Amino acid sequence: MLKDAEVEDMLAAVRSAFRGEAVYKTGLAAQALSRMAGSGFAIPGTDPDSILLEPLTDREREILQEMAYGLRNDQIARKLVISEGTVKSHVHRILQKFGCEDRTQAVVMALRNGIVQ
Repeated sequence: MLKDAEVEDMLAAVRSAFRGEAVYKTGLAAQALSRMAGSGFAIPGTDPDSILLEPLTDREREILQEMAYGLRNDQIARKLVISEGTVKSHVHRILQKFGCEDRTQAVVMALRNGIVQ
């Protein structure tokens, strides 16, 4: 959140954080993640999946890509025509496989290593 955010945005961010969701402005996050992805953090000549504790399923890759676009769980569920609970389960498994504490860390690692674009 930016320091000059509207009160309503701040309240929404607090509610989102309480639900365990990542809190960021999509445009700003996309810009920051894009810069990080393009800054050479990937290790040349290595398999991108080698950073994972176990391989991602096709559905997990699909959900991770939507996370990289900045979509929330409910938005991903609607787009993929699955339940929000199913999305949450996939997100949880993605975090476990990356060894990350939150979805933003997982997206950054995925971008850095060419798993998503």
